[in-house]
Amino acid sequence: MKRKLKRLALVGLIALLYLAWRHNPPPPTPAESTPEVVVKVQWQTVRRQPMLRETTAQGTVTPLRQATVSAVQGGVIRSLRLLKNQRVGAGEILATLDLRDQQAQRNEAAALVQEAQINLDNLQNSSNALAQATAEKDLRQAASTLANTQALYRRREALFRQGGVALKDLQDAKLAAAVAQSNYDLSLRSNQLLRTATRPGSVALARIKLEEAQLRVATLQAPLRFAEIRAPIAGTVTDQFQYQGEFVPPGTKLLSLADLSEVIVKGQFPDTVLARLQVGQSAFVQPLDRPGLKLTGKITALGAVTDPQNRSGEVWVQLSNRDGKLRSGGFCDVVVETGRQVAVLVPDAALTLDQPGSLRGWVAVVDSAQVAHHRSVVCGFHRAGQTEIVQGLQAGEKVVTRGNVGLPDGVKVAL
Repeated sequence: MKRKLKRLALVGLIALLYLAWRHNPPPPTPAESTPEVVVKVQWQTVRRQPMLRETTAQGTVTPLRQATVSAVQGGVIRSLRLLKNQRVGAGEILATLDLRDQQAQRNEAAALVQEAQINLDNLQNSSNALAQATAEKDLRQAASTLANTQALYRRREALFRQGGVALKDLQDAKLAAAVAQSNYDLSLRSNQLLRTATRPGSVALARIKLEEAQLRVATLQAPLRFAEIRAPIAGTVTDQFQYQGEFVPPGTKLLSLADLSEVIVKGQFPDTVLARLQVGQSAFVQPLDRPGLKLTGKITALGAVTDPQNRSGEVWVQLSNRDGKLRSGGFCDVVVETGRQVAVLVPDAALTLDQPGSLRGWVAVVDSAQVAHHRSVVCGFHRAGQTEIVQGLQAGEKVVTRGNVGLPDGVKVAL
């Protein structure tokens, strides 16, 4: 019986020792303790720095010089090759029109000019002038002869009454006076007829007829000058509307030309931004089809009218395009500077946005114990790889710039 009691007491003691061990396990050895996690990162101290404030808007490329080539005179296109996207020089013949009907009318009018000129020459030539001078001379001589014969007849008539001359002498004097009168009348009539044929009014009328004929020739000649259609400017043919063999009425558009050596990029900016811009100020153009390309131009015009719906106005930026990097009608980002300010800036690598294009995100701020904490921030302007922080961060704090992707909140960090 005693042996059984001892055995039971031993089993109970062993059970008590097991239970005590289960509730109070031995402390782990130093080799078994979990080490503290430290993440290698890079950080930098945030500072307030001067920053250019910029505003970006989308713009469209427009040629500085462009022209639409039209047919001034209607007709069939005799020659017009395919010119789209081809470069042409100023004054180069682009097309010719078939104007043979107008040419025939012009030739007919030119013949009438020659006829009018001959008529005027006939009225003004030297033979008519000589004939008129001779007629005037004959008239004066006939008048003198008439006066002499009439005086002789009167003297002989007086003497015949006194018996001083014979009847035959009186009759001879009377006959001579009658002949002289007849000659005078003939000379006077001839002179009047010659003066009528060459009177100043006839010459003036002939001149008017000549001028009318010349004016008609000039009128018919004018359309013929437009048979050859030339390029008004040097540039590239951006569009072609008509082709060889087609009939075109007057005023029909044939081609569009654009000189792309100088271009204007037109962008719409808010009226609050327009108030800060000036003509002559520099601006930047970034073509959307050429990422990374940044061109510099100058503001040449500011919109004088604001769109009442979106409160924006147009800004023109002119720049050189001799290398042809910008295409007419292409889209670009137009970047203008609207002022300078001192701001809290962080590298883009330190910032993680909530979503692309958002102004909210977070940065990993390192405290004095070198523990990184996620902190929400509000962003402002962005320029040259740096972003303005308008809320959530102060100058002098440290932010992780490398190794922050996937970095847990509250982890210890080290350089």
